[in-house]
Amino acid sequence: MLLKGQFKKGKFIERPNRFMSIVEMEGKTVEAHLPNPGRIKEILYPGVDVILRKENGSKRKTGYTLVMVYKNDMLISLNTTLPNKLTEEALKAGKLECFKDYKLIRREVQYKNSRFDFLLEKENKFCFLEVKSVSLVKDRKAMFPDAPTIRGTRHLHHLMEAMDEGYEAAVLFVIQRDDADSFSPHHETDPVFAKTLREAYEYGVKVYVHKCNISLYKAEVDGEIKAIEL
Repeated sequence: MLLKGQFKKGKFIERPNRFMSIVEMEGKTVEAHLPNPGRIKEILYPGVDVILRKENGSKRKTGYTLVMVYKNDMLISLNTTLPNKLTEEALKAGKLECFKDYKLIRREVQYKNSRFDFLLEKENKFCFLEVKSVSLVKDRKAMFPDAPTIRGTRHLHHLMEAMDEGYEAAVLFVIQRDDADSFSPHHETDPVFAKTLREAYEYGVKVYVHKCNISLYKAEVDGEIKAIEL
C-alpha cells in the first residue's frame, strides 16, 4: 500500500493525553494527533525521531498526525487503523496464505455488541476475522496488548460464541514493524486477555500473526510468524 501525504521528520517531546503529542519540528513546537491509544512507552519517548504527516481540514484540532517512530534505522507505524487497511489489501490480493481460499464479503460486521473487522466466506461457510495492531517487541518477541484491553477480551468471547452458532472465527495480529521472530500475549500487562486468548485458541478460534514491512511511503503485510506462544 502506498502511503500518501506530505511527511515531516521531528523529535517527540511529550504526550499530554492518549491522542495528542507535542513534537519539535523544523525549530518549532507543534501539536500532532496520535492515532494510537496504547502506552507505547518503549518506543515513544522524549527525544526519539518521529514522522509527522501534514493534515488539512478546518474541523481538525491539529495540523499534523504522528504516524511513525524510528527505532535506530527501522520505522514503526503508530497508526492503529493501518493494519485493517493492509489486511484488506492483502485479502483482496490473496497475499495471506491462511485466507487465500476465502472471499472478502464486507468490513465492520456487527455481532451482538461487538464489531468485527471482516466477514469472510469459503464454500458457503462464514468466518469472522478480528485484526489487532501490535507495536510492542522485546528481544524480538512481539506482544499484545501493551495496555489492558477489555474490548479485546470481549471480542475473543464473542468469537467463541459465534463458533457456537456455526461461524468460523479468527484473530490476526499485525505487527507494525519488521523485527519480530515470535509472538505471545502480554501476560503481565493483561493476564485476563492472555488467558482468554488461550481459551479461544483451544476452543477453535484460529490465531495468526504477520509482521509488516514499513517504509516512509509504503507499507505491506509481510511474512507470517509461526512461533506463537499462548
